[in-house]
Amino acid sequence: DLDAFGALLRTAANAAARLERDLVFGVLTANAALSDGVALFHASHGNLEAPHVSIGVSGLSIARSAMRKQTDASGGFVLTNPRFLVCPVAGESVAEALIASLTYRPEANVEQQTPGWVKSLMVVADPRLDAADAAAWYLLSDPAVSPVIRLGYLNGITEPTVEQDADFQRDTLRFKVRFDVACTAVGYAGAVKMA
Repeated sequence: DLDAFGALLRTAANAAARLERDLVFGVLTANAALSDGVALFHASHGNLEAPHVSIGVSGLSIARSAMRKQTDASGGFVLTNPRFLVCPVAGESVAEALIASLTYRPEANVEQQTPGWVKSLMVVADPRLDAADAAAWYLLSDPAVSPVIRLGYLNGITEPTVEQDADFQRDTLRFKVRFDVACTAVGYAGAVKMA
């Protein structure tokens, strides 16, 4: 009557979603080496832009240019487009305001229309990025075109599995929640880090 079991299942679902985000943002911030022995974000991959450029049209243009110049293993251009602006929560308001704005000011006395491709970006903000580097942000492509990070699930089960065991002798009910997921970087062409 107190919905104790329902609350348990909702807690398990929330923990699973949190685990997925931990894994994805862990891959972004760890910047581990790919199969070529080079870090996910590296100058030789052409997807690490430094010195730091803040979130704005000029910074997004630099990141988009780096992304659009990426080539595949055969040397052909990937021709991917930015889809996600991934930033720390410290930059979330600035990112949302930029995407929602009709115009912006690159100079004090000039006003220009915000490009349509900037308005089409989706903002993804997460506090895990604040903890790693509150100034760094990322531009990611559509994963269907150029995947960067992939989540893998055991036997294709993408949500927690709940099992229960009733003990008639002791009048107890036990629950077990299982969620098997792994995460890894699968490519670098669809991502740019602005650090």
